[in-house]
Amino acid sequence: MTKGKDLEKEYFFHENAASKHKAEIERQRQKDYDDDLKLKQLHYMKCPKCGHDLKTKRLTYIDIDQCSSCGVFVIEAQNIDKFIAEEKSLLKSLINLFKT
Repeated sequence: MTKGKDLEKEYFFHENAASKHKAEIERQRQKDYDDDLKLKQLHYMKCPKCGHDLKTKRLTYIDIDQCSSCGVFVIEAQNIDKFIAEEKSLLKSLINLFKT
């Protein structure tokens, strides 16, 4: 009978350890998420060069952020392709205009 009790104790010991491990992983995931959120709040719309506030300016097809202090321009990654495509289109139009 003691072998059955030992197996039962061992089973619950492992279950308890697995439960604690899962809880610790979840606590760490939540801490990482909270840390990322705090960093985003500290750095959101701040100049990567000098740390001052960025102001959004609208070009005809994309938004560009400009620093209120040093004047640096920041273009978000998803807008770079749009910017390049529009500039190529504009250059082609100008070239065609002057060819005729």
